[in-house]
Amino acid sequence: IDVTRLELVDLIANVGCIARDSIVNTGTDVMFLSDTGVRSIARVIQEKSAPINDISFNVRDDLVSFVKSETNKEKIKAAYYPEDAFYILVLPISNYVYCFDLRSRLQNGACRVTIWDSIEPTALHVTYAGNLLVGKSGYIGKYLGFLDDTSTYQMRYYTNHVDLGNPTSLKILKKANFTVVGGVGQSVAIKYGFDYLQSYRDIRKTLTTAVVYEYNINKFGVSGVSIVGSQSFSDSTPTTNTITDTDGTHYQVAFKSVFDSTNGYDLPHTVKLDSGDGFYYVPDTNAGEATNATVYLKSADALSQYSSGLALEEVKSNLGGSGSLIQLGFEATINQNPLSIQKIDIYVKAGKTL
Repeated sequence: IDVTRLELVDLIANVGCIARDSIVNTGTDVMFLSDTGVRSIARVIQEKSAPINDISFNVRDDLVSFVKSETNKEKIKAAYYPEDAFYILVLPISNYVYCFDLRSRLQNGACRVTIWDSIEPTALHVTYAGNLLVGKSGYIGKYLGFLDDTSTYQMRYYTNHVDLGNPTSLKILKKANFTVVGGVGQSVAIKYGFDYLQSYRDIRKTLTTAVVYEYNINKFGVSGVSIVGSQSFSDSTPTTNTITDTDGTHYQVAFKSVFDSTNGYDLPHTVKLDSGDGFYYVPDTNAGEATNATVYLKSADALSQYSSGLALEEVKSNLGGSGSLIQLGFEATINQNPLSIQKIDIYVKAGKTL
């Protein structure tokens, strides 16, 4: 032993990264794919070599089997999307995309996970601005909104088969309530089955239609009302000009000569002057257009209301059937609006002992 070349090495046994592009820095942690699932380096260091302590524990069997079928590990890709705090892992041969929610851990240390089964990206990239870009053959897509390009897509959630703490008795299913957020006027399906059978019964429901209000300079009915400008506008003669919204709609507005906030002009809106046509435009925030002026109108003129368009609703369903094990499912077509399940309540009646 050469004592002049001694090194201190922190050795973590039986844990290693098997795909280079699965390594992702989340800011406070580093995630990577091992042959036993998706691992968190902070948890690996804390727990040393315990192989079952991984964030993919709840889907470990399926994930490991899919990873084994990936003959070219170099094509496995991953990314971290900070806005929604998820780690996304692409398995190209299996045609599955695993999405791990890193915002909170479950009781066993694993993360909530969903599978995207209708997209096959070949590359992932998160820009400095925080946008998630998805590469596919022939184009680059952006993770945005609640449509697959211009098409709707299906959300499916199924519980495990549960015995409700009493495996030896028959359960007579009476009712199930799903508490959901979002899903404006969407049709959903409540599905249920017993004893590992895949023949599900289902009940169709329609969520409450909530009015989605938009608001901006043109959404308050300001056509023809008086508006004052900032110092970027002329303080001479009042003029009538046109403000154009991002959807191309034109609105005629009359500018006052002098800006005076004491007269009730307390609602600011940024606009952009186009030197070519002389019109003022409401900037498209997604396009990153710069603003060069601010207009003010009175709150009293802003008669429109606005809301997020999200509604909290409890979907109640009277069910039937019996079995020793129960599984519930929830399916919905996502169409331009977010939808999430917050809570599931199951009402059963105890039957005979098996």
